Amino acid sequence: MSVIEKFNRVTAKKNIPVSIMFELTKKCNLRCIHCYINPVENQSTKVEYKTELSTSEIFNILGQLADSGSLYILFTGGEVFLRGDFFDILNYANKKHFAITIFTNGVFITNEVAKKLSRYNLVNVGISLYSMNQLIHDKITGVSGSWRRTVSAIKSLREQNIPVEIKTPLMKQNFYGYQKIIKFADTVGAKYGFDISLVPCDNGDRTPLKYRIDEKQLRSFFNHQGVFKPLENNNLNCTAGKNVCAINCYGDVYPCLQFLVKFGNLREKLFSEIWRKNFVRKDYLLKLTDLTLCRSCNLINYCGRCPGIALLEDGDIRGPWSRACEIANVSRDFNLAKCSD
Repeated sequence: MSVIEKFNRVTAKKNIPVSIMFELTKKCNLRCIHCYINPVENQSTKVEYKTELSTSEIFNILGQLADSGSLYILFTGGEVFLRGDFFDILNYANKKHFAITIFTNGVFITNEVAKKLSRYNLVNVGISLYSMNQLIHDKITGVSGSWRRTVSAIKSLREQNIPVEIKTPLMKQNFYGYQKIIKFADTVGAKYGFDISLVPCDNGDRTPLKYRIDEKQLRSFFNHQGVFKPLENNNLNCTAGKNVCAINCYGDVYPCLQFLVKFGNLREKLFSEIWRKNFVRKDYLLKLTDLTLCRSCNLINYCGRCPGIALLEDGDIRGPWSRACEIANVSRDFNLAKCSD
């Protein structure tokens, strides 16, 4: 067991909220076809259906998190650079000694912005890039010219020696170009990662699911990438709500941004009170024995089941997540074939 694995196990057992996903806004300048944020909230940067957290509220929350033992902060959206106070937030988080990761589409990252970001010891900047084909990328984002600015952002960040991870959800529209993304990432010295799931919108809208790659494409991806080795003693024990949690732009606290069981709201209660109260909850602190079907499944050591998405997509927090079942089946076949070679 690695040091990081031991750390995660200990902090989960002690319920220390070391890692926080902080959604700063739901506003976005792009209109990505697969986005899980509710479409009605993602269509305009001018409309707010609720009042998002103010700068001072975010500062207060970050202070509470630091006092609670949090170490890692992921700032995400929407698009974080649409907040005019984003660098103020970044400065404050830096003063609180958080290890900071940023998720962005990169469109607002110019050379000057990259230079400003280089002043911080960022763990990583995750940038969504959907294709090396400009037309495909722009069609997915719904905004002409977004590819050019995103690719430019990646290059600018790497020129400043800022760690970058290219994040690519694989879908029917961009599947056959993913190897070119790998080549580009290697060329600029960036990491890369592919999401082969896609999930419903937060409001339950299943539109993004129609873009999922099919079984044939899944098998092709496995054969090329050689990914997803079987897990040893997998207990499907998600640590969301144990040493990880998420805060949305309205102050709602969740186990994670895709596990929408609301713990409480930071405009009403302190983080320490919300976190401590939920130690005893049983509706999300699931063990393998709580999963009636999954606990006896022969695919368990290949499974990456997410309880939050199982609830959102299939309606049962204790049941299977159907997409994880599909991926686990392909993963099992891939690994058995490799063993027989």
